[in-house]
Amino acid sequence: MTELNAATRLLKALGDETRMRILNLLAEEELSGTDLMEILNMGQSRISTHLALLKEVGLVQDRRAGRRSFFSIASSDATRLWEQARSESSDAPEFVADLAGLEAQRQRRKQESRAYFDRVAA
Repeated sequence: MTELNAATRLLKALGDETRMRILNLLAEEELSGTDLMEILNMGQSRISTHLALLKEVGLVQDRRAGRRSFFSIASSDATRLWEQARSESSDAPEFVADLAGLEAQRQRRKQESRAYFDRVAA
C-alpha cells in the first residue's frame, strides 16, 4: 500500500460516525465486540466490519482471551490524528450518550459480579 493510499484509508476510517463512536469508547477502556454491540445497539456484522477497518489502518488492536476478542486503541502514528479529531468533538451528543451506555454497562457488570459472589459465598 502506498503512503497516499494509506493516508486515504485512514481519513476514510475517521470519516465515519460509527467508527468515531467506537474509537471514543475504546479510548475509555478495552472492550469486546459484544460490549460494543450492546452499547451502540448495533449488530455483530456491522461492528465487526468497522473494527476490521480500524484495525487495518492501525487505529485499533485486538487480543484474544479464550473465545473472545478484546479491542483497544493502538499505539501508532495514526492515533495522533484520531486524538485531534476526538478533542474537537468531545462534547458531541453521540459521544455523551455512548459514554452513558458504557457507564451503565460497567454498573451492570459490577452488580452481576456481586450477585455471583453472593451466591457462591452463600
